[in-house]
Amino acid sequence: LDGALDWTRDAQGWQVSMPAFGWALEGTQGEGDLQLTLPTEPGASPEIKLGARFSAVDAVRLKPYMPVYWSRSLHDWLGRAIVAGPRAGQ
Repeated sequence: LDGALDWTRDAQGWQVSMPAFGWALEGTQGEGDLQLTLPTEPGASPEIKLGARFSAVDAVRLKPYMPVYWSRSLHDWLGRAIVAGPRAGQ
């Protein structure tokens, strides 16, 4: 992961941003931007704006990185749906 993280705190809460970031992991690469607001008001929900573009040489290699809080049915469905990625030269 590569990028600069900026943060400030004001009366509304914390403002966190990454105007540009990039990554490379397990045959994937991508880039994006992030804005996150963590409000100080009790009970207020955080807000996130995330834009990302990525590509993967072989999506099967990413199966172990599925978030653990996703439902079992979603994990099972993705496990059946993601069966192969493109081969080199295709």
